Amino acid sequence: MDIAAKKSSIFLIGFMGAGKSTIGKKIAHRLGLQFFDLDKLIEAKAGCSISDIFKFLGEDAFRQLEQSCLQEIVVHEHILLAAGGGTPCFFNNLEIMKTKGLVIYIELPEVALYERLVKAKKVRPSVRGMNEAELKAFIAKQMLNRKTFYEQADIKMNGLSVNLTEIIEQIQSLN
Repeated sequence: MDIAAKKSSIFLIGFMGAGKSTIGKKIAHRLGLQFFDLDKLIEAKAGCSISDIFKFLGEDAFRQLEQSCLQEIVVHEHILLAAGGGTPCFFNNLEIMKTKGLVIYIELPEVALYERLVKAKKVRPSVRGMNEAELKAFIAKQMLNRKTFYEQADIKMNGLSVNLTEIIEQIQSLN
């Protein structure tokens, strides 16, 4: 299967823990696209983990690296990029993604995000050390701030009941 030339790349957005990388690999495989995870690109460029970037350089430095890596990867065609949860909310990142390809929002309810993130606090620097109430409040606040960006996606998919055939049909119908 090939994506039409009009929109040859796909960008997955959504909150951390929504399943962008897991789902992205499957969609990329089915469509014959090269898969990239933006966080992995950032780590490779920085030569250290996302956790260390946050710890030693701070979020501003991370966001600069994030945008730089996004700008470097979008020059390629026929890719599927799993973006970070905040990627579309900073600078002109969402505009870049929408110009270069289809943007798909993987949506999950806050309860499901909490259940996933509580298990992954050790590897997620922005939620490490939070108790239950703090994590729930963090998710609610971030979702409120990010929803307007996420809602600008070309396609919205339910992250709880992923139907690859259906999402691929939607992708192809927009091309």
